[in-house]
Amino acid sequence: MRENIFYTRRSFMSVFHKGYTKLFLIMLFSLVFISTSYAQWSVVGTAKFTNTFPGSPSIKVINGTPYVAYSDDGNGNKATVMKFDGTSWAPVGTMGFSTGGANRPSFDVDNGTLYVGYSDDTNGNKATVMKFDGTNWVSVGSPGFSTASAYFTTVKLKNGIPYVAFQDDNNNGRKATVMKFDGTNWVLIGNAGFTAGAINEISIDVDNGIPYVAFQDGSLGNNSDRATVMKFDGTNWVLVGNANFTGSFVRNFTIHLFNGTPYVGFIDGTNGFKATVRKFDGTNWISVGTPGFSSGAVSGLSFEMNNGTPYVGYDDGANGTKATVMKYNGTNWIPVGTVGFSTGRVENISLTLSSNSNLTKPNSVKGGSSIKVYVVFQDGYSDDPLTVMVYTSSASISGRKFEDKNSNGIQDAGELGLPNWQIICDQDTVKTDSLGNYVFSGLNPGLHKISEVEQSGWTRTLPAGTNNYDITLTENEQRDSVNFGNHRDLAVGNIAGRKYWDKNGNGVIDANDVTLQGFTIKLSTGDSTVTDANGNFIFNDLPVGEYGVFEIQKIGWEQTLPTNINGYQVPVMENQTDTTSIFANKKLLGTIGGRKYWDKNGNGIIDSNDVPLQGFTIKLSTGDSTVTDAAGNFTFTNLDAGQYGVFEVQQKGWAQTLPANNGTYQVPIGPGDVDTTSIFANHPLPAVIMGVKFNDYDTSFSKSEVDTFMPGWTIKALYDGKTIEVVTDSTGKYTIAINFEINIPINVEVIENQKPGWVQSFPNESFQPINYNFVVFPGDTLINKDFGNFFKGGKIIGIKFQDNNGNGIRDNQDPPLSGLEPVVKYWLINLSNVPSDVTDSSGRYAFYSLKPGTYTVSEESQPNWTQTFPSGIGIHTVEITNQEVFGNINFGNRPDPGKISGIVFKDDNGNGHFDANEDPLIGWKVFLNDSTFFTITDSTGFYQFTNLFPARYTVFSEERTGWMRGGYYDVTLKAGENKTNVNISNILLTRIISGSVNELAYQSLFGLKNWVIKLNGSNPTVSVTLGTFLFLNVEPLQTYTISIVMKQGWEAVGGTSRTIFVPITGKVPFVKFVVKPIAGFIEGLLNKIGLGKISNKTKQLLKITGTNGLPPTPIPVSLEIMAQENNVVYDTLTFIDTTDALGKFSFNVPLGSYTLKPLLPPGWKYDAVSDTMFTGSIDTIGTTVNNVSFTVNPPATITGQKFLDLNRNGVQDPTEVG
Repeated sequence: MRENIFYTRRSFMSVFHKGYTKLFLIMLFSLVFISTSYAQWSVVGTAKFTNTFPGSPSIKVINGTPYVAYSDDGNGNKATVMKFDGTSWAPVGTMGFSTGGANRPSFDVDNGTLYVGYSDDTNGNKATVMKFDGTNWVSVGSPGFSTASAYFTTVKLKNGIPYVAFQDDNNNGRKATVMKFDGTNWVLIGNAGFTAGAINEISIDVDNGIPYVAFQDGSLGNNSDRATVMKFDGTNWVLVGNANFTGSFVRNFTIHLFNGTPYVGFIDGTNGFKATVRKFDGTNWISVGTPGFSSGAVSGLSFEMNNGTPYVGYDDGANGTKATVMKYNGTNWIPVGTVGFSTGRVENISLTLSSNSNLTKPNSVKGGSSIKVYVVFQDGYSDDPLTVMVYTSSASISGRKFEDKNSNGIQDAGELGLPNWQIICDQDTVKTDSLGNYVFSGLNPGLHKISEVEQSGWTRTLPAGTNNYDITLTENEQRDSVNFGNHRDLAVGNIAGRKYWDKNGNGVIDANDVTLQGFTIKLSTGDSTVTDANGNFIFNDLPVGEYGVFEIQKIGWEQTLPTNINGYQVPVMENQTDTTSIFANKKLLGTIGGRKYWDKNGNGIIDSNDVPLQGFTIKLSTGDSTVTDAAGNFTFTNLDAGQYGVFEVQQKGWAQTLPANNGTYQVPIGPGDVDTTSIFANHPLPAVIMGVKFNDYDTSFSKSEVDTFMPGWTIKALYDGKTIEVVTDSTGKYTIAINFEINIPINVEVIENQKPGWVQSFPNESFQPINYNFVVFPGDTLINKDFGNFFKGGKIIGIKFQDNNGNGIRDNQDPPLSGLEPVVKYWLINLSNVPSDVTDSSGRYAFYSLKPGTYTVSEESQPNWTQTFPSGIGIHTVEITNQEVFGNINFGNRPDPGKISGIVFKDDNGNGHFDANEDPLIGWKVFLNDSTFFTITDSTGFYQFTNLFPARYTVFSEERTGWMRGGYYDVTLKAGENKTNVNISNILLTRIISGSVNELAYQSLFGLKNWVIKLNGSNPTVSVTLGTFLFLNVEPLQTYTISIVMKQGWEAVGGTSRTIFVPITGKVPFVKFVVKPIAGFIEGLLNKIGLGKISNKTKQLLKITGTNGLPPTPIPVSLEIMAQENNVVYDTLTFIDTTDALGKFSFNVPLGSYTLKPLLPPGWKYDAVSDTMFTGSIDTIGTTVNNVSFTVNPPATITGQKFLDLNRNGVQDPTEVG
């Protein structure tokens, strides 16, 4: 059904346009500047805003917002509705919201609610109607409610009732059926299938509950599709005028009703497929303006009405199939804006109208009979995205309403404008402004009726003799001075005055007093007005007499002028304005105050010893802030009446105690109120001092790794005449908290209690002990206030050495032993009653601050080491009496010797491992650390180094030509360790043998791939592209035989084997095999035909020249051979020959399977279904295939004419035009 639908939206003329004008339009489009605005037509949002194929678009406008519905190809041809949100096009609900494909969706709006009706793919193409409930799309009644398939489904909303009309496929010969929704179910209106014959397109409108339908009427048979309109009279469907009232078929047939009169718009087959609108005059269908009023043929049309004015939009065949909109002005059809206003061709256009009357507001500068015209169309062809454009006119009518005091119909000097009078343009109304001016802007060209709403007590003097102007506007015309004058029937005067802010409240208007806006002034009559931005007020047109003038008192203000609260008594005289009513008020402002305290005990109560705090910031919830003074006071003045939050800005080191929990006071202030209840209190947080006490064991005068922490030492803080003492804990740490009770900030000195025999070394200045002195504030935290001490005692110092020769003496070759050396992880030196020490990087150790006494110094033994010094029991005994220093208290150890051994091998796979199939290398030198100390591998490739001391060693083999050394091996050897399997790899550098296989006739051009080549009768490889082959990892210094395995139908030229020697260095000889086929020939002929028609193909030799006299054209012919072994195709080789002047070609080929075809120049075509000339095999040597022939067509030109076949006989008759 979809194909039928799009035929109805696009006439067959668009086929011609597509075939021959699309390229021209694309070229033209690329040469012009693209703009989003054309005259008064402009793009809404972005052009081509849909991403996929949008079928059957339709557009509506709600409160100035355009909505577009369409069948969405990107979502399974389901229904989608989008709206323009002011910035971009956005989906309404879910895109593709229908359950299945929605054929030709119809779109309408009721009271702001969107409805979509369509032929429902999911439900057998039956009718379905859905509406948007503000969140989701929901079904109206049951989906697929029609009894059978319903095509051309059209929905219409009237007074909240949905109606649908459709082509009914329920055994009714595809006649028309109309249904409506009764709130629960869809019910028939009259009979189903009520038309006389089958219909196609159908349109529906409703007037006062009476449905009308217009349709393409097929009752005359032979696809007549003429126009017929029917209405339901309450019992039956009856004709409106004659059936089939158009002389020929119609397209895009649409009906609208205005004041009970039906109008129809359509593409008129009688008038060259141009646009036509008709209306029913009660007897006949008559044309509205000229029938076929469009300049050229149209293929898509949309028809709308606005207050009796018809509008038609269409793709304009006279203007490159661009979009054009026309309207009927009562006499002629005139363009709305520019004809052909779209950037390029369009299809499937839809039109809607939006009146600006809902924008009318008092004193608005915008109003009047302004119609916005919206169109949506597929921007290009039927598979192109959608674009929406809007037409807005810039025409306007303006004027003034004035008091014509002398009734001469002219606004003379002194005759002022009259505000707040209603002026009407057609159906729209505005009020005159304060000067009596009005304007209606955005009006459409054409006739407009301008009138005033008359008021009692006034007589109109302009316009004279009539109550309105008839103004005919041209495009964008700005008509001004359309004035109205009125004469007052009563004697009147005015009262005016002004309102001031009396800042000092003295009842006198001083120089700095300013005017007040927004105060209400009343008369004793009850009339009131509000002062303007300059404080002015005026009462106009008051009948002569005396009036009381007074103000309405405002909270927070006190009247100072006049002193009488009842205001003024003012006489009004004819045509006079009294300006003596001057009012003044002083503002009643409030004050918030309070105080800030130091809450010394932190109890949240202001005690007698709590003192005020200066310099704290207090803020209001309005953002205003102030700072407490020397007495702790703060004040906020000149506050308007209202509720205020009062709070303090927290300061570092202070905790708020009043109000609790960092609270805020909520203070209500009335006019003139003073509140001083906001009391704040804060308690200072203690300052914290922290540090550690350490034993400066190495007397470095700083904390180092060997230092230990010292518990039980007393640390003091001195401030404000007070002393705080703390004792270091088990880790040497201390913490002192300083509370603020008298002064802020506080000067603090921190010292330690000295102990006998100990010297303070940190903190120090030039190695002299000092104390800490600093200033602390509330909340401060000071860390790393450390103290260090060392004991004034003796020292024992020595070194640990490696006694390689075991003589108990540290010789020059004996290295120190350190805990950092890799051969020994730790080496501890022990001292009685003192923690052990570890030798440093120089093998040294030291014990400091030793008290008087006898000390035993020993070492901790290590496996595979023998102590050689001191001899005997291996200890030193040292006597310290005061502060002696004992040096050279050394220790010596001899290590057990170690070994390093392994295999030197030929590393065939280069992985660095001695694998099972790899050979040892005999007689190779192996070096230790350098090239002077080496050993030689034995018959098994084994080597060994013995009597090695602990150390790091590097082991490597000699380097030989043609070999690549595997690398250097780092070995860490401990005392007495035997390191085995230190295997050393060497890689023999292999060579590559390369060559090629070539066909004799083409050996300079083509190599043959997939030929088998063998090395020494085995290890086969296969030639690749260009016929090349390789043998990798060939060992040098050997002789090799390379042979080719011949194929059936081929013979070798120069033998099937080659023998070469591979040197260890230099060039390896290139191996080349040449072969040739020994089979037969394929010959053929390529024919060419010209413009004429050839009934059969010829196999005789023809000169390749066409009947149009073209010169001979050589054409390449491709021959593909499929090489195979064991019936498996593994390669395809292509040969090319070129036809001679007679079209001949030939190939000398081996046995095999072949495919032959010509390689045609651009524009040439094959005169056959397949492009293959020959497919077959040559299985026997000497076979010749002759007369392989093929016929081709050179480029040709085909011409003809597309015509309108009115009688559908398939022949272009004299009256049938192209």
